[in-house]
Amino acid sequence: MIKTFYICLVIIVISFQIVIADVIDIEGKITDGNSAGISNARISLKKHPEIFTLTSSDGSFSLKSNTPAKRLSLTNTLETFTVYSTLKSRGFFIKSSKDHKLLSIDLFSLNGAKVLSLEYTNCTAGKRFVALPKNVSGIYILKVSVDTEMQLFTALCSRGDISLLEKRKRRSNSCVCLQADAGYEDTIIVYKQGFRTTLKKIISNTVNDVLISIQASKPWIPLQKSDLTYSGNMVKILAKGFDFEMGQPSESIWGYIDDLPTSDLEQPVHTVIFTHDFWMDTVEVQQGEFDSLMKKRYVNYSNDWNLTHGLGKDYPAYAVSWDDAVLFCNERSKRDGYDTVYSYTNISGTPGSKSVLINVTANISANGYYLPTEAQWEYACRGGTFTDYYWGKNLDFYQDKTSLTEVDSYAVWSNNSFVFGLGSPNFAVHQTGKKKPNSYGLYDIAGNVSEWCHDWMSSYSWGIVNDPAGPSTPTEENGEYHVSRGGNWGNDVSYLRSSNRYFSAPDYSYFFIGFRCVRTAE
Repeated sequence: MIKTFYICLVIIVISFQIVIADVIDIEGKITDGNSAGISNARISLKKHPEIFTLTSSDGSFSLKSNTPAKRLSLTNTLETFTVYSTLKSRGFFIKSSKDHKLLSIDLFSLNGAKVLSLEYTNCTAGKRFVALPKNVSGIYILKVSVDTEMQLFTALCSRGDISLLEKRKRRSNSCVCLQADAGYEDTIIVYKQGFRTTLKKIISNTVNDVLISIQASKPWIPLQKSDLTYSGNMVKILAKGFDFEMGQPSESIWGYIDDLPTSDLEQPVHTVIFTHDFWMDTVEVQQGEFDSLMKKRYVNYSNDWNLTHGLGKDYPAYAVSWDDAVLFCNERSKRDGYDTVYSYTNISGTPGSKSVLINVTANISANGYYLPTEAQWEYACRGGTFTDYYWGKNLDFYQDKTSLTEVDSYAVWSNNSFVFGLGSPNFAVHQTGKKKPNSYGLYDIAGNVSEWCHDWMSSYSWGIVNDPAGPSTPTEENGEYHVSRGGNWGNDVSYLRSSNRYFSAPDYSYFFIGFRCVRTAE
């Protein structure tokens, strides 16, 4: 089944209108509620995300900017051509309604490196196919320029196949991206690892007596292994009555590409509160269980596993579409006497080998197995920690490349798998459960294979959210893509962060992706 994604590329004539805003001059103090100052808290503004500061040792801060703000004024829009792709093509198409002198195409990795650059001159109206190298895989920024105009897309590439995820709005440090609430000039954002992210509205950008109290975040923190409860290959994650901060505050983990942030999909940081505990697989679903269960149910079942990319009953099931993972969840529920969570009207394709479910719906309040919501997954991955990695380190620690060897103890990732190349015994997925688990007893929650989540891709919300599960249907903003988490054996250390978000089409099936199951605790 071929799905075609159309994204109209709108050429925007932009004029910059200088708006003389009040000079930003905000001073105040951040405390823990008991008058104790909080040091190294990150202070920023909704309307000016490019301006931020850290509190001093006593919790005081000074946020200043003497530069007037610039607002984007859209004066005209003209639709000149369309960019579209299919999941089966090794590239994408550009269809133009008129002739143009220069067409240039650049593809950037999220660390800013340019991996492809093409130019075409004196192009006539019509359709042009642009091929991609077969070794391109992952999330990239696609830049398409026609004559003097330019637009960018987020693109998911799978060894040369490409899906366009979204058209990215141009944003620069002088662009006001968020409007304040009526009656307020802006909103102060206070972020500190280990505390709830706090918002405070201000009526002026020139205040000097701001006092903000922040509360400690309260995830479940097991003190010892005996605190964990197991049932078969699942562990009980205590979440009811606890909370955690989902996301991370930096919009530019990989820097900026053409003034666009690279990690804003992980923002804003927001508080998630759960109303139930849940069980989670301690290891990624293994080939042995997946194969056995699916063979019994579907006579035409097949899979795409091989020795090159990892084969064995205790290796993770990979090359599994979201829909195949859902079929497995239902069959596992039936086997264990639980209600099924997912419903659908028909199956297109071959179960186990990129099947597609028609009209799929879900009831995750049922007592059966399902794919973890993105919030459940991140909460479980963090294991009660507040750092970028569940073993207590932040990304900046690994700027010193000599320190990367410690990651090998916790994850199957590029440096101990992919870099060895085809034919090496270390190449590809590894057996599950061989690395150090997190404090919740979860193995390979970072690395080995990326893991499907239940959610359709959607943007985060500010504030406090209860039991978020994402939209029930695809959104126009984000397209038909499901979230996957955790990084995999082909990723560098940046992708192993607990907050890192990845997303793929439901029928995306490749060597880097698998899943684990959860079930709501009674």
